[in-house]
Amino acid sequence: MKRLSLAALCALLSSSISWCQVLLEGQALLDHLMDKITSSQRVLDWAEQDEYVLWSVISEGQGLAHVGYQIDGTSDQDLSRDMTEMEWEVARTALLEAFLKESQRYCGLDLSMSDVLIQKSHDRLPFMVMKICDIALISWLRDHVSVRYIEPYSYTAHTDQLRSGEGCSDYSQILNTADYEEVSPDAISSWHHKDHKIDSAWTKSDNGKGIWISIMDTGISEDNPKYNGEFDEGESSGRSIEKNGYYNNDGWADQCGHGTAMIGLAVAPKGYDDSPAGVAYRANLVSNRVSNDVVINAGAEINALANAITDAADDSRVDIISMSLGDIFSHGPIEDAIIYAHEKEKLIFAAAGTSTFFTNWFGVTFPGSMDETLAITGVVEGTSFSECDNCHYGDEVDLVVYMERSSSGNTCVTTANDNVNSDYVGYVGGSSAATATMAGIAGLIWSDEPDMTRDEMINRLIKASSHYPNKTSDFGWGAIDVCEAVADSLGKAPCRSGLSNEVILEITGISFPSTDDGFGDVAEWVVILEESSYYFEVPESGGEGNPITYNNEDPCDLAPIRINLGSTVCGQSSINIDLETHEDDGFSSECEYNAGDDDRTISVETITFGGSQFIQSTSNGDFVFSYRLYCTPDWQAAMVDDSPKCPGDSVQFEASPSGYTEYRFFLDANQNGGIDIGELLQAGSNHLYVSNTIADGDHIGVVINETGGCTDTVVSVVQMISPDYAGSNRLVGVLAGYHDYETNDDIESVQVLSPTAVVDYDAARSVSLFEGFEVQQGAIFEAFIDGCNDGGGGTHLQEEEGSGDR
Repeated sequence: MKRLSLAALCALLSSSISWCQVLLEGQALLDHLMDKITSSQRVLDWAEQDEYVLWSVISEGQGLAHVGYQIDGTSDQDLSRDMTEMEWEVARTALLEAFLKESQRYCGLDLSMSDVLIQKSHDRLPFMVMKICDIALISWLRDHVSVRYIEPYSYTAHTDQLRSGEGCSDYSQILNTADYEEVSPDAISSWHHKDHKIDSAWTKSDNGKGIWISIMDTGISEDNPKYNGEFDEGESSGRSIEKNGYYNNDGWADQCGHGTAMIGLAVAPKGYDDSPAGVAYRANLVSNRVSNDVVINAGAEINALANAITDAADDSRVDIISMSLGDIFSHGPIEDAIIYAHEKEKLIFAAAGTSTFFTNWFGVTFPGSMDETLAITGVVEGTSFSECDNCHYGDEVDLVVYMERSSSGNTCVTTANDNVNSDYVGYVGGSSAATATMAGIAGLIWSDEPDMTRDEMINRLIKASSHYPNKTSDFGWGAIDVCEAVADSLGKAPCRSGLSNEVILEITGISFPSTDDGFGDVAEWVVILEESSYYFEVPESGGEGNPITYNNEDPCDLAPIRINLGSTVCGQSSINIDLETHEDDGFSSECEYNAGDDDRTISVETITFGGSQFIQSTSNGDFVFSYRLYCTPDWQAAMVDDSPKCPGDSVQFEASPSGYTEYRFFLDANQNGGIDIGELLQAGSNHLYVSNTIADGDHIGVVINETGGCTDTVVSVVQMISPDYAGSNRLVGVLAGYHDYETNDDIESVQVLSPTAVVDYDAARSVSLFEGFEVQQGAIFEAFIDGCNDGGGGTHLQEEEGSGDR
């Protein structure tokens, strides 16, 4: 005998029976939902809940529900269509009119449209806020061809019981001096910058210049001067800030403290007053107040976040969206907005969890659980990852950031909302803080190659991560070496004819055709490029995006897809590659075509230096591959010694290989990549150029000519800095021979000078010799407070003068 659910029984009998009207409420309802979440260990999807559960939750929210609709027969993939098209209006009107009639049937003929339609359709996303007066209407809506989802408008019972656990604080604390270091011009840098080599990346990158980051959080401080007049001070000059308020129409100002702390990690200015610098301290900011706290669960918060994401998606300036917010329940309007933004090529970061009392045991929360977002979590510093306090881990984590010190347990240094305990500084940690830091990291890297696509940027992050090429089950691809990611942009000659290159092909996107798999709703495509095989699980209707989205790494090779195409020759402008695609219909997942597989297509495709796509036509439709080429040229030019140099140091450039007809070195003053009048420095067969007049940031280029007619230009950017031999850069080791250490900062040393050593320390501020420093008999050692002067104070380099203060 078939058993009817309580909801079905109520619908069959009568909606007027009292126990059908109030099925679950209060603590009993919360316990029921938490039991479901605990047993599944994943975000609760309202579509999977019985009508009686959904009705109970909606009833607690005064009968209000978010209802997502569609044109008959469409799917979520059509959400980017113009909402002003007549088809949408027809579908929306028909649904509302039919729903009003059903509502009148169950709840009274006197109901009007204003009683059931509480909030009109979003102007760019297909959802409305409607009022449900009877459980039978839930079943009716779920069965309607134009309805995509019906969900509670608001459910806050899981946070109302303990308000203190929702991430709000002034975050103002007295800092431990071991948790930061001083940086120019008069700012401080959090300890975790060095763990990710952000401090090194700052010397090689544009540090976010020209990039716009949109941060969705609790707003931004109206008191902290760094966000009210001093946002573009110091080394952060020339950038912009915008402040938006979406939540409850009460402005952009942070009333929680969380948003200000997150913004500080990502983009705080590198300025003055010992204020903490953000990772991308030259990036532009759009601050969006979308919530009262870190949990997006109230209807006003859901709508605010959906509106802010949609606006960021339509803002052509915005590259990155960061959300240090979430919930253990999914929310259709936010899903719609994220899909909309993803289709607009935005890079979307979301916290793997939120720092609250009720989610610490949980895996990855919503919306970090979505495929369209990169889920970020925090770990304790060190090579063996362990989750930090208030951090989350699991299969859906993509990347991690160091958030907690292994010794003290202290978290990261950031800006504070007010000035309760210190000068607008304090600590913050957790998955939320990891997400904001990652947004800054992406902005820093992207600014050096602003023409990179979103998927190229994702691949860049993954390739520079500690666990690549192996994604782990709890901590994704691992922690990023930011300096390595930036270096991937440097010294790259263009892939073009006239230059011999070692060429790497990177597939940044694949568009899969639709197919009838016959065994379910997922097609198992195998793509074989040259001799590398990749296995993808794609909806039968097709799909497109970064290969990582669909890649199943267990059977074959692991995405990202990077293939060495070998060396080109002078004049070559394209490379042919072997491509095979087939649909794996066998009984096991295999990388090669065999019995049971079908839809096989084998072709030779052409990769051109000036192109970005190639297409394989099949009987099912076209595979479209988007690609990027990375070239390591045979012809190169760079500083022979790229260690930090002081102003006035002799610098040598070398063009390689040697032996070509002519080398013309030039100072590319206007940075146009070619020699202009007055820029030539040296010409002839000498492949070396030496100068002591080169300045930090100069662009030194060389034109290399070959007798056979091939010509190309390579440009290097000079990095000349005065190193700081203190702190973690303290001088160590045993020395022999001549050594000259010069800095406009400090020197700290525990070196041992052997009997043959002749050593000179020239510092501008202090020379500190710690326990362990030793000058053995026969060694010569001098120390001066005269700064970076190309050896002017050392007897071993300038014995006659003996200048300098000892």
